[in-house]
Amino acid sequence: MSGGFYYPIGSKPAERNPVRGTVANRWRPIGPDKSEVMDSKEPYTGDHTPLIKLAGAEPRGIQQSGPALCKGKSYTGRVVLAGEAGARITVSLIWGPRPADRQVIPIMGLARSYSKFPLKFTAGGNGEDRRSEIAGTWQGSFHIGAVSLMPADNIRGFRPDTTGLLRQHRTGRYRFPGENFISAHEWRGTIGDSDKIVETPLIETSKALRNAPLSAHEFENSSIS
Repeated sequence: MSGGFYYPIGSKPAERNPVRGTVANRWRPIGPDKSEVMDSKEPYTGDHTPLIKLAGAEPRGIQQSGPALCKGKSYTGRVVLAGEAGARITVSLIWGPRPADRQVIPIMGLARSYSKFPLKFTAGGNGEDRRSEIAGTWQGSFHIGAVSLMPADNIRGFRPDTTGLLRQHRTGRYRFPGENFISAHEWRGTIGDSDKIVETPLIETSKALRNAPLSAHEFENSSIS
């Protein structure tokens, strides 16, 4: 899972892409839709950021189903959060229906200003009920600025198996692909903190979106990995 929050979050299923024939795996609310709003007054990046309104002991937050997991494999990443002191926030990786089929990381040191919190999970299974959750309880509210989670053996954010195949070609230089993939790419907006890169829709006919656009320095790192 990766990226920010280009689309509003709601319980309504995403529509099937008319060109690709796929359904986007978007974030959904934990609790009623009204417990989450897209806050445009204090966005972490882009036009808006999810604001979660807490409701005592009842968990409120967001969840995303279907992460690709491998039993026994470790996953690392980070989450960007801001919130009130009364909020108790956890990030969970879930791989089954039982209460034991999950790993929960409590977030310590939440403040009103955005901070990055490291994540590290080890998947205990790869069942059908796979999902990730960012949830809170008790008082106040909190913002979710961005979240990223990938296999711990990644090489500067890229898969080691793919990087190994590229090395076999012994190619000294790579270039960005052309045509539709790159038609809306603006490299000047991809320099700096990768969590703050504004997501850019692709051409109107495809209705597609890069959830986490590749930054200029990330592409450079992939070429020397």
